[in-house]
Amino acid sequence: MKTIKDFILVEEAKIEERKSEGGIILSQDKTDYSKPTKGRVLSIGSKVTEVSVNDIVYFMPKIGVELDPKTIHHPKEGYTYRVIKEENVIGLD
Repeated sequence: MKTIKDFILVEEAKIEERKSEGGIILSQDKTDYSKPTKGRVLSIGSKVTEVSVNDIVYFMPKIGVELDPKTIHHPKEGYTYRVIKEENVIGLD
């Protein structure tokens, strides 16, 4: 997928599976929405000025649009893909 204008395609960092002491898999829906998440930039639109492909960016969880991995060339198992606007990037690593 190629992004346009001021949009950025981000591969969100993989969330590792967590288990309780008894071996029960814990839900990954317990995200702290007050803390930023990070991801790697896969594509940038022509109007993006401060972010480059392969940059690690920080943004708030659930911002933008989550994509079906089938729309991504060579998606990685367990990763989430999201399109966000450049203005939603709050930091670079």
